[in-house]
Amino acid sequence: MIRHRFRVALCVFLVASGASIFWYFACPNEGDRRAARYDLWKAGIGSIDLDQAISMMMRDGKRNELVIGKTKEELTRRFGYLLSPKDATPYRRTCFEGSDWRKDEAMFIRNSDWMVVFANGRASNLILVKGC
Repeated sequence: MIRHRFRVALCVFLVASGASIFWYFACPNEGDRRAARYDLWKAGIGSIDLDQAISMMMRDGKRNELVIGKTKEELTRRFGYLLSPKDATPYRRTCFEGSDWRKDEAMFIRNSDWMVVFANGRASNLILVKGC
């Protein structure tokens, strides 16, 4: 009986391992949201080029979970650095100054078009600043 359970457990482990390996090699494009590295980075157990991760956020329907509710310190640990609107590119600064959030505290994630608006010290909104 124990041998049978062991064999079943071993088969389940081998199938799960095989599926994981297939998934990793079937989605090698780091620009693909499903890339294993991105998912591991989101889970906090892997690393990835942070600029690449930020571009992958575009196609991630659950990207808000990475940002909303986090403090500046938590976001800095996750993304490396944040830029104030005054330190952002002239285009992003102009977009911020012409937006509904111009009176709010906001930061850009790295040198990207992702702007985070803060309320009470925590991220309350994630906005893609494009086409303003």
